Amino acid sequence: MRDDLNDWERKEELSHLIDSSDPRTVISRKIDEIREETIYILEKLPSSRATEVLSLLFSYIST
Repeated sequence: MRDDLNDWERKEELSHLIDSSDPRTVISRKIDEIREETIYILEKLPSSRATEVLSLLFSYIST
């Protein structure tokens, strides 16, 4: 989750996810969140560092 959320916002976000009846919807939303946060972070990094981070991320995912 994003660091800029306070505890109340985190609880609201989690309760929204828990209230969903379809687990695929929950997973899909979470993947979208992670994708958006990853893009946001990568845009802030120098390109060489972003490449390194993506490489580490892909190697982690593939294990």
